[in-house]
Amino acid sequence: MAPGTRVDVITMIPPPNSPAPLSGVRLARVPIAGLAALAALRGRGDVTVLAAEGGEDAWVSWRPGPGGDRDEVVEALLPVPGAAFFRGDRGGWYRVGRSLPDFDAGPAPEGDHAGPPGLPLHRALLPGPTRWLDPRADWRPATLRLAADHRPRPASALVIRAGALLPWAESAPTASLRGLAAARSGDRVLLLGRRLPPVLGLGRYWGGRVLVPLGSRPEPDLPEARMAEALGLPDGDLGLIGPDGRVEVVPGRAPRPLSRASARLMAGISDRLPGGQGPGSGPREGGR
Repeated sequence: MAPGTRVDVITMIPPPNSPAPLSGVRLARVPIAGLAALAALRGRGDVTVLAAEGGEDAWVSWRPGPGGDRDEVVEALLPVPGAAFFRGDRGGWYRVGRSLPDFDAGPAPEGDHAGPPGLPLHRALLPGPTRWLDPRADWRPATLRLAADHRPRPASALVIRAGALLPWAESAPTASLRGLAAARSGDRVLLLGRRLPPVLGLGRYWGGRVLVPLGSRPEPDLPEARMAEALGLPDGDLGLIGPDGRVEVVPGRAPRPLSRASARLMAGISDRLPGGQGPGSGPREGGR
């Protein structure tokens, strides 16, 4: 181009309210291997898959989203090489960018029905088989330890001396004892519940089946179910991780509802007077 030549640049502006190129599509033809791109959408019940003639491709159909916007199925299939998208119109399927219907796709249903009948996606696309790997020489057992954790967590357990629990249990309203369960080991008591007493104990813990000291988290940081499995906890039993990382197993049948009578027994105080008579003629408040 000679210097000083004038160049006019023309910008093509689509007409107002024209649909986006892939808005409203509800059918795609993709190679069979490309179906793996839909793995994250297996929970959608409106997505179906039908093998195309020849067995190398598959038809994927779905119901369009509200307003005809581009669907997440389209977003997932866009990177798949060889993917083609179709709109249903005037009783036929029209490939995006073409004016003639594609007769291989068959007739298009009326309304917003997804498309050709097929298998639900969760049945057509299955996870691959699990492969078990043999232990390698460089694998080492993981050592359980506690790491600092500054995330706020609600306390679900409290370890306290039996003698320190009794004064609170004797003076607290009966309603405060409801919802608490206790298990004793020696002179220590494990209290479980959502509303723990405001007393100074030996430590507070968070968690459900695996109890971890507040301000700490276990390493390796596994989901609780996996941690319980790794610790070998029988079903229903609890694991109490101490500040030193040692784990105590609490049988699931050990915690019992807390009452004043049970607090006295755990503190080693008999609830009966000499001669086998109770300390009152009527029933004791909070007795078991």
